Amino acid sequence: MAETHPYNQVIPYTDRLNYCSAPMNNIGFCKAVEDLMGVQIPPKAQAIRVILCELSRIIDHIVCTAANAVDLGALTGFFHLFTYREKSLHALRKTLRRAFDGFTDTRGWNGQRSASGLVQGRFTVR
Repeated sequence: MAETHPYNQVIPYTDRLNYCSAPMNNIGFCKAVEDLMGVQIPPKAQAIRVILCELSRIIDHIVCTAANAVDLGALTGFFHLFTYREKSLHALRKTLRRAFDGFTDTRGWNGQRSASGLVQGRFTVR
């Protein structure tokens, strides 16, 4: 990631602290930086963060339970619980896709595109 982005767009990889619920570690780091900088994120972004954290917490518990089942000799239970993990990840992707459609769609009430939702100039992300 640091090879393709400038220094100010790279965050440390906190994923290794807990592989299953890595988004919570990343959000914790981002919140610390936002607090230090005095940045307030919009309510919609806060809601997305809560959804992301809760779904990753559920996935983490599913994976931990599945791993404990393997330690007890229940390999079938491991595979069965991973199907629930996949369903949770699918729900997460679907939720984030719906949430981010509101950020990227600049159509008004009449279906016409407007430039009011676009960021222009040197801060445009491409």
